[in-house]
Amino acid sequence: MPIPLVSYDDFKTRITNLEEIADELGREELDILVFMSMQLNLIGDSVSVEDSSLQGRHSIEHITSLLHEYIRVFVLCADCGALDTMLHVSRKSNKLRSTCGDCGLKKVFTSPSYTPFVEWMRMHYSQSVEDGRCQTNM
Repeated sequence: MPIPLVSYDDFKTRITNLEEIADELGREELDILVFMSMQLNLIGDSVSVEDSSLQGRHSIEHITSLLHEYIRVFVLCADCGALDTMLHVSRKSNKLRSTCGDCGLKKVFTSPSYTPFVEWMRMHYSQSVEDGRCQTNM
């Protein structure tokens, strides 16, 4: 699992290697930051992709824990554990799904714990990708 490197600027926590982490996971930096901000109950302009930062000072342990939670829920295949998953929004059901490139497992995200983030992903990707699919795995 990737280890985040953190620095602090005033009342911001900056993840200095977020671009590398996102590339390694095949996800967008914004998705990871939004997930973390929602788990931290931050509101408004709490995320900055330009400098990979979150509002407030958060410990490296907490940031690492949130990153690993994101990976466990939204990146790793629940069946084979592969990182080779793709997120997409189903045209028929308009639900966020993942498909594993290794074993083919298809998963629909339904856990109430992650509903706000899943809704954000669903809205973000169904509005920004013409065919209704988000190719978040490089």
